[in-house]
Amino acid sequence: MNILILQSKAFPHRANSFYYFYTQLTEWLTAHGAESRLFFCYLRVDDSGFENGLHLPDDYEGFYTPRNIEAACTYIAEKRIDVILDYSHIITGDTRRFFLEIRRRNPQVKLFTMIHNCPKHTTQLKAYTLPQLKLKDAHGLKGLFQWMFPRLYLFLLKRVESYQNISAYNTMDEIVLLSPSYIPEFRQLIGKKDASRLSAIPNAIKPVESNIPIEQKKKEIIFVGRFDSEKGLPKLLKIWEMVQDELPEWNLIMVGDGGKYKECAQMIADKKLKRVQLTGYRMSIPYIDRASILCLTSVIEGLPTVFIEAMSLGVVPIGFDSFRAIYDMIDNEKTGIIIRNNDYKAYAKALIRLATDDAYRQQIAAAAKQAGRYDIEHIGPFWLEAFRKHAII
Repeated sequence: MNILILQSKAFPHRANSFYYFYTQLTEWLTAHGAESRLFFCYLRVDDSGFENGLHLPDDYEGFYTPRNIEAACTYIAEKRIDVILDYSHIITGDTRRFFLEIRRRNPQVKLFTMIHNCPKHTTQLKAYTLPQLKLKDAHGLKGLFQWMFPRLYLFLLKRVESYQNISAYNTMDEIVLLSPSYIPEFRQLIGKKDASRLSAIPNAIKPVESNIPIEQKKKEIIFVGRFDSEKGLPKLLKIWEMVQDELPEWNLIMVGDGGKYKECAQMIADKKLKRVQLTGYRMSIPYIDRASILCLTSVIEGLPTVFIEAMSLGVVPIGFDSFRAIYDMIDNEKTGIIIRNNDYKAYAKALIRLATDDAYRQQIAAAAKQAGRYDIEHIGPFWLEAFRKHAII
């Protein structure tokens, strides 16, 4: 079986990148009797030394140009591609026309698309950011419309999001979601109760092992991720303000960078928050491993890798139930803590208990290490089932 990854930008060569994951997937499939090879097709390169791929001649976001179609079809025939895994995400307009032409000229090739967030990601995030929009930040006609008519804009955005998902479902042979929880959500979006071309396959991550026993973890509460609106960092800082005086021996460590970094730094200064460290971008695993608790206060997530890493390292994850997949990842109060979305008081109370009750925290941490696994040995069979569903293997 030959797999072609179609993407706008080439994956970087690093552990836990999608390049790494799909390389190990083909190795796993081959080791389990389904000999597989991996190829790439992309518009742009941002990683030196990229191999085994087709760089399309026209850098056009919709893919649909005569030269791109000709180059892709030639490559598909030359490499005897069996399945295309799409990372273009939005399959409407010219992108949809591109795939329809690929299917017309290569009817034997199956088309899969991956949705690497929850199906309602766009509208859920916009519902959070719109009330914060100020006139001075409303750039252009679109921004002004959002500021003047936020409810109408959100209504229209929901219609667009529904249309995009319907178009993807009607175009592709299979939609791959991150969690079983997202299948009913996707069906609701497209208005099909019996939608069958759906699979739930989490991303497999490179296994990580702790170098620090649970009992020797530092009194650190850690956040790891991009500093952007999606992560709801003002929520985290508000919660820290509520608990900081109750936990005088504990520190909040925030690892990452992004567009909201300066805003967070300013908020920390304005509120005179205590014992908060912003590290900037760092390799996160050593920081997670030494911490005791990992916090997310995200507006929306798909299936956060950082939770999986924390659990594997014996660090207790805690987060809002702003995304359904959190219930697939965490058994509440057994392998982590789930808080009703935006219940700051409950979040603060749970943090205080975790920080002050060592036996309770360590019991959860130990159980988290033994919880569900997201390595290729556990994820590979889901892909095998999806490929068999379409008689690719």
